[in-house]
Amino acid sequence: MRARRAVRLLLPLLALGWLALGTPTASAAPAAVAAPAAPAASTAAQDDGYWEPTWRERAQAEFYAERLRESPVYITDQAPRVMPRSAAPDFRAQAKRTGVPTYVLVLPYEVVTVEQRLLRAIHEELGEDGMYVLVEADGGGIGGVDVLTTSAEAREPALRAARSASSRLPDDATALDHFRYFVDDLRDGKGPGSGDEDPDDLYADHESRRTHSVLTGIGTVLLPALVLLVGVAEVRRRSRTGEARGGRGGTRRAVVATTGGALALAVLVPFGAGALATATRAGGSPDPTARDMALRVDRVAAGLRENPVYADEEQPPPLNPKRLRALERRIQALDVPMYVVLMPSEYDDESDGDAEAFLARVQESTGRDGLYVSVDTSGLTYGFVRLANHGARLAAEPLRQLPESVRYGADDDADGVDRADADVREASLSAQLTALVEHVADTPTGPPGQPEPEYDVPDPVAENTLAPLLSGPFWTSLRVTGLVLLGAGGAWALARWRRQGAVRTGSGGAADTAESPYEDTPENPSARWLRGALVRELDALQEELPKFGGSERARVQAWECLDAALLQLSEHGDWRLAKQMPETELATALVLVRAGTTALATAGGTRGQRKGVGRLCHLNPLHGRAPQLLDVTSSVAPRGSRALCGHCARLLRNPSQQKARAAADRRALRLPGSVGERSVPYSGVAGPLGSLAADGEVTVAGLVSQVKEQLGVHS
Repeated sequence: MRARRAVRLLLPLLALGWLALGTPTASAAPAAVAAPAAPAASTAAQDDGYWEPTWRERAQAEFYAERLRESPVYITDQAPRVMPRSAAPDFRAQAKRTGVPTYVLVLPYEVVTVEQRLLRAIHEELGEDGMYVLVEADGGGIGGVDVLTTSAEAREPALRAARSASSRLPDDATALDHFRYFVDDLRDGKGPGSGDEDPDDLYADHESRRTHSVLTGIGTVLLPALVLLVGVAEVRRRSRTGEARGGRGGTRRAVVATTGGALALAVLVPFGAGALATATRAGGSPDPTARDMALRVDRVAAGLRENPVYADEEQPPPLNPKRLRALERRIQALDVPMYVVLMPSEYDDESDGDAEAFLARVQESTGRDGLYVSVDTSGLTYGFVRLANHGARLAAEPLRQLPESVRYGADDDADGVDRADADVREASLSAQLTALVEHVADTPTGPPGQPEPEYDVPDPVAENTLAPLLSGPFWTSLRVTGLVLLGAGGAWALARWRRQGAVRTGSGGAADTAESPYEDTPENPSARWLRGALVRELDALQEELPKFGGSERARVQAWECLDAALLQLSEHGDWRLAKQMPETELATALVLVRAGTTALATAGGTRGQRKGVGRLCHLNPLHGRAPQLLDVTSSVAPRGSRALCGHCARLLRNPSQQKARAAADRRALRLPGSVGERSVPYSGVAGPLGSLAADGEVTVAGLVSQVKEQLGVHS
């Protein structure tokens, strides 16, 4: 959710043109006790002078004034994931605490032009004295709280309360939190100058729950291990001085106390931490009802049953009535039914910002086949067109071949379009939609169209539900910490064995071990992690390779891997690491570098020590060589016999097929996919790694060959 807010930080730039002309933008509010009525006062200035709203502002204000006549609280239907309309009773309860007539609008930032102009226009339309409060639905973005009051005496306390509510709450505060804080400040005077500290985060989130789970898992193993370590030392000490301390009886008591203490901690740590972690929600947004999730779709569907074009009533009209009627006539003259929706598409809506999923729901609600079109009318994506053909008889490929000027709208730089000028923006949008209708008219007929496959829209309730503390991350950290502690003695023995002259590589660098040094590679590595590991390991390989004095076969294989990695990383063919590279390319290069390093490290070893050097771990090629073969079912590729690294093979040797599949999916490498996909199994990502994984086997030779083939290099 915080990533979504970062995008919204850019949206206020679109209103700067109006702000530069002196549009008042500060906030105003009434005191907790009703003050004598006066002309509407803005907190931005003492005397705003005469102001005449434009026809667009008037139309938008009329819509909201009508809603406020029905109820003093209006919540948008466009952001049910962060503030559903069913939360209106909570806002009404807070509004009553102000002591004056209070009208509340909870709107997404994308539908607001300039807050004070909108509130003043609504006040003129509604004609009621009191307090008008505008709260951003997301709560944590730029908008915060803005207020207009008809009481001049209430200007200062209102300004303080609005500023405090907008600036002092943390990013995870909801719209209801901001409004409640505003009312509290208005009544009690706890503003920025009150001396109170700004509050910390109000709610738990998925990341903090994961951190707590990991720390609990570590503590569950580490604390009992420390007790055992101290206890063993005490038992040894008592054994050495047994006669002086009661003989064998004292030693037995120490053993019992040590074992009992360790077992008690192993139980108390996880269950005690679980009892303290009472939060179940990732944030404070109320869960939307099924009705909340259907409101916007039903509103749009009802409009499309009347007219082929629906313009969002919450926004200023994007087209004047004359242009709107002309567009409707052009659409009605088409040979196929066409429905156009002019509306924002944001992550907080019922479709999680997926316009295709939204159009599918609209089509299902209308029950009519046809070509459905979504035109984004918000912020930086203004004019972005998405098509969904639900049964219209149009040839699919020609229909999809929209000119860029039609798909994305006017280019500000190329066409000189000032997006802050509403009239220019309207003319540009009208020309774009006219060209779209002409494109549809020129599209040849074809079989009834099918929409593109939809992505799964996340369930907001599940998305906002915290995992139990004793869940996946806890068990993973428990196992990893246990393995680390259990392996400490083995690592010490291995180091001693190395000092005694065990088998080494031809360069004298790597030890004889069947384990891979890369098994702790993260399953979902970030670009920063990949770049850091790549820089370190690439430098090490380039330094080691010229000094290598072992097998010529290993030398050739390492050179091949290094050459392919450098080709993958080259920005302009000059062997310099590109500054910006996708995670997929960074991961491919790191796999090649590690394969080259492994070739040198295992040269000169026994046959068992060289086993699997030419194969890479099926679940995560970044784990390195794969000496084990195991029948695996995973999200990477269909079931079959797959090469695995030692650690993955041990995890998957489980009699339960369901647990084995879950363990395989947890270990699988995930990389960013196409637009809108945060991470997918690497077999679904374009490139050599994904191609080899989809075929079922990732080999060093195959990866080198595909990288060179992809870059047009022939050996």
